[in-house]
Amino acid sequence: MFKFHASCYGTHAPIESALKLKEQLQGRLPENLHVSVEPQYMSVCNIAVPSTPLEAKFSIRHAVALALLGRDLADGESFSAAAYTDPKVIALRERIRVVGDTAIKRANARIDAHLADGSSLSVSADASRAETDLSYQARRVEAKFASCARESLNEDSIARTIEVCRELDRVADVTALVAALRSSGVAGRDSSRRPQAVRP
Repeated sequence: MFKFHASCYGTHAPIESALKLKEQLQGRLPENLHVSVEPQYMSVCNIAVPSTPLEAKFSIRHAVALALLGRDLADGESFSAAAYTDPKVIALRERIRVVGDTAIKRANARIDAHLADGSSLSVSADASRAETDLSYQARRVEAKFASCARESLNEDSIARTIEVCRELDRVADVTALVAALRSSGVAGRDSSRRPQAVRP
């Protein structure tokens, strides 16, 4: 099992449901949505209006809105103040209602979406099941790594690191991996946010 999104695990089934829904909507946005989850998540990750990045990671409404708007949920920036105060995100978030349903199993979710033309769509996802398509799983893991690694590595280093890791069981020593993890700089990122070396 892998966490493909940079948020509470309880938000993952709603996110996966929202990603399925986004494909069916084909660019449209619903008038309102009901997200059904196991009741325990109502007190774990149901912060209706997040006011900090950490709260955003524990907000089903915020995560579902981001997914429907096509944001990269592997990227921590999607849970920053810039995202949870974005008027587009807020407007969609306000259309979302989260409900606890005892018929929903743990790590599952269902979204019932109602559209402006009066039609409705229902999608569900189970985040507790391992992915059976390992190629698809590998692409998602690599995409998440790339999103996280951009804090410290440039695109060339990210690509080389992924390439080395794909063949890690056949690498004679870790020199190639260490070399790939070195970066000459990160374009477009605030260097103050990069991890600092720990001094003894």
